[in-house]
Amino acid sequence: MAAMTRTAFKTAKNAPLADNATGDITAAALRAVIDDFADSATFPEDIAADLVKLAGVEEGASADMTGAEIKAAYEAEADTNAFTDVALTKLAGIEDGATADMTGAEIKAAYEAEADTNAFTDAEKSKLGGIEAGASADMTGAEIVASVDAELGGTDWRMLRFEQITQAAYDALPTPDPATLYIIVG
Repeated sequence: MAAMTRTAFKTAKNAPLADNATGDITAAALRAVIDDFADSATFPEDIAADLVKLAGVEEGASADMTGAEIKAAYEAEADTNAFTDVALTKLAGIEDGATADMTGAEIKAAYEAEADTNAFTDAEKSKLGGIEAGASADMTGAEIVASVDAELGGTDWRMLRFEQITQAAYDALPTPDPATLYIIVG
């Protein structure tokens, strides 16, 4: 269609269009007439802005979508994430000012500042490292004897006599008794 002036459009709007002898205007014909009119006419700014806005509305757009329809349409798009009740609950459980990048020193300081916590120092770690696996501070005499038997491979050591003496007394012995285990005291 050729461009129409406003007057020509007013005259033509009630006349049958060339492709429609019945007088009913098809959507395609109406769109063509409006496009020609919009291309050739001068509009006041408010109407021009409305036409630009109207041109930006996509086909089949609806102003009466429910919240559920909007949510479903949004979540169906690529690269979108649903903001679920689970996500909201998780977010609500994170305290203000929380960070995911605390240093080890910050974590240690925060932990040790809590009530009923104890610092695990390098000295304590070294002390624990020096204790033999399975060690016990409450062994009975029988357990100690059994442990020594196992370590020495027999019971021959039991024939030893134990004697507590001073270093000076030991040094004064002419010949130490091989069947005596001398325990130096004081």
